Amino acid sequence: MLAVAVVLLALGGYAVTRGGPNSEPQTISVTYEVTGSPGSVQIRYHDSEGHLSRPQTVSPPWQAQVLVREGSKQLVSVSGERADSSDEPLTCRITADGKSIDRKQSAGGFVFCGGYVGAD
Repeated sequence: MLAVAVVLLALGGYAVTRGGPNSEPQTISVTYEVTGSPGSVQIRYHDSEGHLSRPQTVSPPWQAQVLVREGSKQLVSVSGERADSSDEPLTCRITADGKSIDRKQSAGGFVFCGGYVGAD
């Protein structure tokens, strides 16, 4: 009987400390990727706060990672557009904690991937 009381007390203590006010918010690691042949590509993506980034000119392959708070549904997206008017294809991919959210390959010089992470 004493052993049962100790186990219940220990589990009760665990529940209190796990959800306590000092616990850190859980996050989801979102990875954006744009690949294709080398050249100038203008990239935009949703940051960790859900805001659309300013355009960045990069040369593929390109990758960025943001941390999104778990618990609320948040839009994640990435786009790539050839800055040199080339029609060379591009591929984009979004993963969240290693799980695929979206993957697309363009037929021309523009590609867009998007989806949602967080609460269902």
